[in-house]
Amino acid sequence: MNLYDAIQILRLHNQYFRCPAHIPDDARPPLVDAWALAEAIDVVLSELHAASYASTQAQLQVDQLQADLMESDEIREKLGHLLTRTAEALKGEPPEGTWHSWHDLPQMAALAIRLADDAAESVICTEGHNTEGRQWVLYPEQIAADPYLEDCIAHLEWRGLADVDRESDGVRLTFRG
Repeated sequence: MNLYDAIQILRLHNQYFRCPAHIPDDARPPLVDAWALAEAIDVVLSELHAASYASTQAQLQVDQLQADLMESDEIREKLGHLLTRTAEALKGEPPEGTWHSWHDLPQMAALAIRLADDAAESVICTEGHNTEGRQWVLYPEQIAADPYLEDCIAHLEWRGLADVDRESDGVRLTFRG
């Protein structure tokens, strides 16, 4: 028996028992066979069970999608704040009520790094003592007197622009390239 037929049998059964008492028996809907009624109930219950399971599975998927969406929103918000702070660091505070554009941040960062590279190399070459070729030495007392020198050394080492050897008598930088 299919679901449609089962529903028809249940409707007939319901009509028979809800029929007002004053209606004569020959005008009443037919009484449904007990075996057909039992089979119809089984079919409908089976379909309800399957629909309930499918609904539960769908709800689990909806819950997972909502959790994914919330995580995605959090990540997007964090990245938006990161880009806003990066733009402010590279371009300064924007005028009141406006935001800096983010489209040129890679170029701005590249320019800032290039300028920092040039400035760090210039400071080392100005303050250090050239021993040979592209090799410069800074003495501990120089570094102690000017903490900016340590920042320049760290920058050049981080960028891979110079090999740094820290020795007891100072720091030796050998510029690459």
